[in-house]
Amino acid sequence: MIYIGCHLSVSGGFAAMGETMLSLGGNTFAYFTRNPRGGKTKALEPADAEKLGTLLKNERFGPTVAHGSYTMNLCAANEQTRRNALDMLKKDLVRMAYFPGSFYNFHPGSHTGQGTETGIRLIADALNCHGAARNDGRQRVGGRRKVRRAAGNHRPGGTKGKARRVL
Repeated sequence: MIYIGCHLSVSGGFAAMGETMLSLGGNTFAYFTRNPRGGKTKALEPADAEKLGTLLKNERFGPTVAHGSYTMNLCAANEQTRRNALDMLKKDLVRMAYFPGSFYNFHPGSHTGQGTETGIRLIADALNCHGAARNDGRQRVGGRRKVRRAAGNHRPGGTKGKARRVL
């Protein structure tokens, strides 16, 4: 099966994204989990998320793609920046529990001069800690993760080999 979709705004709510994609003739979509350049997100309305989950299942949608904030930096030298990124990751994965099988696309950040090895370790630690978060003590939350490679000297995921080491 081929999945066709586009990036949609979550501003009208989760169910509205699914309805919009149906009206466009698609069967998947991508969306930002929060403001892509600032990190703020609106409160989750469980009934709205559940409505989308039902629509995705009933209409046989392919996996959706949740896109994390560009400001997330899981390997920052600044501890507060790293803590904020970890909080974003955890909250995004909890939101994704409403949409089983979805992908989470994120840019892991820049090691900001700490070195590639430190950056890789910090990203891997974050994924090991929060990627296996559980919402009820038993059930893994979130979906499949995709580490997005980015260009630049301070990007630990900048090559396929480095991205493999993170995972």
